[in-house]
Amino acid sequence: MDLSSVTPQQKMLAAAAANVVFIVSLFMDWVGGGGFGFSGLDVVPSGWILLVMAALAAALLAAEAFDVELPVRVPPFLAAFYLSSIPFWFALAYLLEGGGGRRFGLIIGFLASAAATVVSGLLARDPGR
Repeated sequence: MDLSSVTPQQKMLAAAAANVVFIVSLFMDWVGGGGFGFSGLDVVPSGWILLVMAALAAALLAAEAFDVELPVRVPPFLAAFYLSSIPFWFALAYLLEGGGGRRFGLIIGFLASAAATVVSGLLARDPGR
């Protein structure tokens, strides 16, 4: 697969979609055992803040991809990188934590937040690529 043929708009939409997948993973079981599971919103203190951050990052990236002018002037790629990195660190911390059984939702959330953070960081570094 030739990644040089991927347009910046496709990268923006891919990072936005990764943030949406992270939001979906928050409703899936992250940890549990013995027939019980706890979703990402249950496990993370103030998990709704991660939901809002991922939703804002997805909205910024989608708005930039579709060339929608926002009412507030923010650097979209830098803001999306920051907003995507916070859920990434939370997912990484819960993935590396020793207690409790890790569930599929946590792995999905970690991979989605990692992809969103990496692609947003690449776009922030060089938006033309």
